[in-house]
Amino acid sequence: MIRHAFSLLLLLSIAAQSVAAVESVPVPELDEEWIVPLESEIPLQLERMSVTTERMPVEQEAGFRLVRQALEKPRSNRREDIDELICWFEIPIGTRMKYLYCARNGDLWAREPDPFFNNAPLLKRQVPGYGKLMRSSHPMSENKMSNILASLRGSADLDNEFVALTLTGQDPPQDIPTEDEMDRFSRAYHAVEILSESGADDDELEAAIEAEGLSLKRYNRLIDLVEIFQSLKNQAAERVSALREQAD
Repeated sequence: MIRHAFSLLLLLSIAAQSVAAVESVPVPELDEEWIVPLESEIPLQLERMSVTTERMPVEQEAGFRLVRQALEKPRSNRREDIDELICWFEIPIGTRMKYLYCARNGDLWAREPDPFFNNAPLLKRQVPGYGKLMRSSHPMSENKMSNILASLRGSADLDNEFVALTLTGQDPPQDIPTEDEMDRFSRAYHAVEILSESGADDDELEAAIEAEGLSLKRYNRLIDLVEIFQSLKNQAAERVSALREQAD
């Protein structure tokens, strides 16, 4: 289970529905004093990071989905973004290998010079409760991480839903559909909708589903998934609505 000490941070991070673009701010110089292992806070098995056909543990997938969103977020100096999590790759002093770093905006603020004392660069900005950075325990391949994150199906909204479910102790489904499968599901749903209105029997409905390359079992599973993930429901509704408009 994700450690409860970091759970509040994650919940605050995923609660934000959007992040406004802000001017890029340089990451402060890193030191070892306040660096904690990334794996102690985010459940990533970094030493075994690879893309395989085997399904990764739910908590590990939640960690990767969290990092995927955090890598896309820019630094922010807005007070409302203090608990937004961001991640980046950096080569620490004394090594040629890249490591993955993650921190809240507030943690980075606390490591910057205090803007009210320009003549004292060693005097850090006062941000109580912040200041620690997380760093992976092992060097990381940025390309390998990119491949893993690209293999995770679903949108940014689904990433947030997946993490939120994991934080509440649930095991969110991992059989997320691809965009192509969502297209086929939407077409099958629309076809079933029309056939049902005309009084078609079960065999005809199943034939319409199979015509889109879906088994009845997978179709019913997708019905379940769109009820679990609001992001998938929104995607399906948008696609089906477009099909209805084309039919009118």
